[in-house]
Amino acid sequence: MLRVTDLHPAAHTIRLGKRPHPIPLDPAFWAMLERCLVHRAAWPTANPRVAVTKGTKAGRSPASTDRLSDVLDDCGYPPRTIRRTRLVESNTMDPELVVAAFGMGRQGTLIYLADHVDPGRETCLEITARGLLPIMPLLMLDLDNTLVDRDAAFRDAATAFLAEHRLPGTDLTWVMTVDASGYTARHDVAAAMIDRYRGMVPATAIHALLDHGAADRVVLTAFSREALDKARAGGWTCVIVTNGRTAQQEAKIRHTGLDQLVQGWVISETVGRKKPESAIFLAAADAVGVPLTGAWVIGDSPHADIEGARTLGLRSVWVSNGQPWAQDSYQPTHVAEDVATAIDYVISASR
Repeated sequence: MLRVTDLHPAAHTIRLGKRPHPIPLDPAFWAMLERCLVHRAAWPTANPRVAVTKGTKAGRSPASTDRLSDVLDDCGYPPRTIRRTRLVESNTMDPELVVAAFGMGRQGTLIYLADHVDPGRETCLEITARGLLPIMPLLMLDLDNTLVDRDAAFRDAATAFLAEHRLPGTDLTWVMTVDASGYTARHDVAAAMIDRYRGMVPATAIHALLDHGAADRVVLTAFSREALDKARAGGWTCVIVTNGRTAQQEAKIRHTGLDQLVQGWVISETVGRKKPESAIFLAAADAVGVPLTGAWVIGDSPHADIEGARTLGLRSVWVSNGQPWAQDSYQPTHVAEDVATAIDYVISASR
């Protein structure tokens, strides 16, 4: 029985038994799970299961099969039939039929690997090996100053902050320098600003600037949106890999509509690893159920993004934002002026 911790809402995947990869769910199945979670939220319960009933809310046991059968009576299908058609039979059927019937991407069928396969049939994995069912590789994208212009958003927020509190406009340069494109730890920026504006600005206003200023102002350009649409239409799996605090980074993703344009995201605070550590890129691949083989990394940071890609042997595009490349010990695969151009390059280079 599914537990709440088995669900990955950002990627619309679940952990299922001993399967080695997360299982992607189609919109209808995910909508059903969301209804279960809404129902569960109405009960004061510590039961870890997704489906909770009056009889199980006080404990930790799953709902009985009989109870689930009763719930499904109106639709005319028992749990066994739904389990079989949705999950178990997918890799004994023709993979093209699976793609069409379940609305899946071609690479998604590879994740449905059953414990026992009819030896007389080819699996999706075997058909892929013959080149008939290609895996579209993973496209991992940085967020700040790559997909969105975080510095411009923070500069606008800082300008408004200085004007609101009647502080010198010339302080903008100092604020931006202390912030260092978001690389200075938030608590250090807060401490510096509180010390500088002591007695002039309440600490709560400074914290509000740092928590919401950039997140409320970031925008996604039309060119970047079109490039992401093009990548997805071409079968690419797009996932955001970003350092930062979960609440702030997710606010940017949702505010710009990126949550509707990518298949998932991982944030350093959530996974406990920061770029350029390999673990965060591995977590990104795991979140969307796609292997790192053939993956690309796009980002503006030579250290966090390009060095991270190099460590894993991945190809990369550095988004220069008009700056020259200054590293001697390693190089990106390609340099692009902006993220839209970078995405277009990756798509064309992989044809």
